[in-house]
Amino acid sequence: MIPDATTVSPGSACSGNETPGSDEAPLVMWQVGKIKEMNREFNIAFWQAQTTSARLEAGWQLVVYYLKRKERTGELRFQRSVESFQRQSR
Repeated sequence: MIPDATTVSPGSACSGNETPGSDEAPLVMWQVGKIKEMNREFNIAFWQAQTTSARLEAGWQLVVYYLKRKERTGELRFQRSVESFQRQSR
């Protein structure tokens, strides 16, 4: 359940769910209140309102940020594993 102090409204601020070339306005959510009184419900509602691609993009941004901070930018790639070998026919 979303607390009463939370409002959901379309707006012009970027929240991460718009896609290039999309005519749809980005989702903007506000939470008003004291920090001590806030809980995780707003965060859960925000991320559930995002598209799958927006969630994946946010996750990838965290990976890039972490590796840059650790000065390990050479690791910015997916790992691949070999599942099977086949002989080439001649």
